[in-house]
Amino acid sequence: MTKKLLKKKTNNKYVYRFIIFVLVPFFGLLIPLLFNKYGPFYNYCVSDCKQHGNAGNNYDHKDTEFVKTSINGYTWKLVNILNNVFLCISILIVVFFIIYIFIKVIKYQSLKSGKGKMSVRDYCHFCKELIR
Repeated sequence: MTKKLLKKKTNNKYVYRFIIFVLVPFFGLLIPLLFNKYGPFYNYCVSDCKQHGNAGNNYDHKDTEFVKTSINGYTWKLVNILNNVFLCISILIVVFFIIYIFIKVIKYQSLKSGKGKMSVRDYCHFCKELIR
């Protein structure tokens, strides 16, 4: 196999999957981006909204720019909590996965260079050389 073909196969097998995997936490940012002050769905209210109505006890959204949705406040809070949990867990998984890959690359390079067991100082020195 030529080097170019091997690189192409490696990219197809690992790199593209890794890039897609790293982009997973951005799905957790969709709800905050869409429903923030500058998002396209800023003027949407939950079905039991009592903030954007007329003065008095009549909370009619017809006279305002806000649109009521079919989701109530409790469901919306639950969606936000689940979104935050998904975002935190996916970020942690991606960070640990990147650290794991970095450790495996360092281990492979140390075996390739013929170094067996190393002390902490030698290990740090080897990592600095590897990064350069």
